[in-house]
Amino acid sequence: MPRITEKIRIDIEHCEVLRPFYVRWRSTKGGINYWMFSVRQDYGLKTGVKGEYRPFSDDLSTARASKRYLQGEANETVRVYAEQVTTQQIEGIKTMLLPVRVEWLFDVDGGKWVEVIPTTGSFSIKRTDQDLHDISITFDLQPINIPSN
Repeated sequence: MPRITEKIRIDIEHCEVLRPFYVRWRSTKGGINYWMFSVRQDYGLKTGVKGEYRPFSDDLSTARASKRYLQGEANETVRVYAEQVTTQQIEGIKTMLLPVRVEWLFDVDGGKWVEVIPTTGSFSIKRTDQDLHDISITFDLQPINIPSN
C-alpha cells in the first residue's frame, strides 16, 4: 500500500480572460438586437483636421507657414470579427449599419454601455461561397479631445 510522504501545493494559474466585443442596437422593427463578436480585435487610430485657414502675410520672405489648422480630431477605432455566421444572421447584423444607435458593453461588471459608430464602408463578408461566412466591421469609438492651438 502506497503512503504519502510529502504534501505538495499546486497553484493553478487561469488563462487570461479574453474580452469579446458585445454590441446592441435597435432594429428597424423597434426591437433590440444583440451580437457578440469574437475576441479578435484590431485597434487603430483615425486622425484628421476639422478646419484650416491660410493667414495673410505681407512679406512672403518672413512667412512661416501657408496654412494653419483650426482644430485636429482623432478617435480610436476597433475592427471586430465573427466567424461561422449564417446568411440569415448576417442579414440581421447588417441592420446595425443603418442610422441607428449602436452600443458596446464597455464594462461588463458595471454594465456600462458606450455608443459606437459603424465606420462607413467597413462591413466585410468573407467565404461567400460557403454556408457559413466570416464577417468583420470597424467601429469608431469615442472621440479623443484635442485642444486647439
